[in-house]
Amino acid sequence: MRNDLDKSIIESLDGSDDRLLPHIPYILQDLWEIGADPAAMVSLIRDNIFKNDLKILDLGCGKGAISVNIAKELKLKVKGIDALPIFIGEAVKYAQKHQVNHLCEFEAGDIRSEINNLKGYDIVILGAIGPVLGNLRQTLQSIKRSLNTKGYVLLDDGYLDDEYTGNYDRCLRKSEFYHHIDSAGFKIVKEIIMVKNQIQNS
Repeated sequence: MRNDLDKSIIESLDGSDDRLLPHIPYILQDLWEIGADPAAMVSLIRDNIFKNDLKILDLGCGKGAISVNIAKELKLKVKGIDALPIFIGEAVKYAQKHQVNHLCEFEAGDIRSEINNLKGYDIVILGAIGPVLGNLRQTLQSIKRSLNTKGYVLLDDGYLDDEYTGNYDRCLRKSEFYHHIDSAGFKIVKEIIMVKNQIQNS
């Protein structure tokens, strides 16, 4: 890998070869929604978090699909950060296209170093960005400092069934997954479980 940030970007996209990095914008040029489902994130906020004027942070925001949809549907302010400046440029364009640029702030940066300076958020979104901040427990502990009291994390991630006999080191077993959440001091308010057919049809 060329450097640690490059490695982190590639891993967040489930890749392992740093030679792909210069080609990522081209490979993903036709996709706006990268990672988590924006509609699911919007519904989690709308149906479960009953507070006005929420302050939201979207870590690893990609091209801003989640941020823009939250701003458009819920009229909330969102700050998005991503390591790829070209993605941030696209996010700004999408915010302008959907007329929510006054609600969206996008910034190119390394969330691993910036997370320590990001405070006072009601919601932090981790939309399928992988182990950028460490394992799940370490990630949740890192972003806890960015949250207000009674803050929320919207997490898109996966786990393996405890009975799974294969070897896939990118995912925790189900029991470990929930243990990491509990040991980081969080409790689950609402889950949306996507089954195999839903993922294939998305």
